[in-house]
Amino acid sequence: MNKMWKLLIFNSVFACACIFLFSPGYAALSPASDMAYKVILFFVAVLGLLAVFIYVNSAILSGTKRQKKIKLVNQEQLETPKDYIRALQSYQYKKDFEKPIGILVDQVRRVSPKQASLQVILDQNFEKTEMTYSKFSTTLDDVMKLFYDNTKKAINRIGVFDENEYRMLLANQLNLPDQSKQLKLNIYREHIEYVNAIVKRNEYIITLIDNLILEISKLEDINSQNAETIEIIQDMKKLIENTKYYA
Repeated sequence: MNKMWKLLIFNSVFACACIFLFSPGYAALSPASDMAYKVILFFVAVLGLLAVFIYVNSAILSGTKRQKKIKLVNQEQLETPKDYIRALQSYQYKKDFEKPIGILVDQVRRVSPKQASLQVILDQNFEKTEMTYSKFSTTLDDVMKLFYDNTKKAINRIGVFDENEYRMLLANQLNLPDQSKQLKLNIYREHIEYVNAIVKRNEYIITLIDNLILEISKLEDINSQNAETIEIIQDMKKLIENTKYYA
């Protein structure tokens, strides 16, 4: 919304508030009122409205915005896919992460039904007491945990990213030595690269789940022995084991 529209809307609301407070047919606040409380309220309202009028109009004309506070999402609050989506969408105002946030939200929405579908396939084909069921189910749980751990890390990196300072660095608006400026830029770019890397890793996990659904659907007879030899299971376990290298 441009400045003209903001000014028009605010000042229209401001005028309506004045009419309501000071018109005889409404609140009828006046310095000449016979009621003492209306006289007191008149002066309080005038001072308050004047302060609001000056502050808001000045803020709109100067284009100043309230800076978002840097915040970290409490991991204990992230329990369901909707929690992750809400946490990601709370940072959509950060333009440098607009695209990866959109992809991460889409990944969370896509992975949930895939996980549910695979669980249904396992329930239909195996008894929960079977070793084969346990091997598939445990691997699925571990890789899903990795997916959501990755997403948590991305949320935290996006949260601590000071987009205002990053923009000022790019525009050379901070009075810093060249070396310090370059170090700061490198840190911010590392945040961006890290989040982009998580997007790729999560997409790889989704691909592994798709392939596992396909492989299990194709096999007519699976036992705990050949469950271990399925290539997709091996890829998943390798990915889980290598998690420490992506911390």
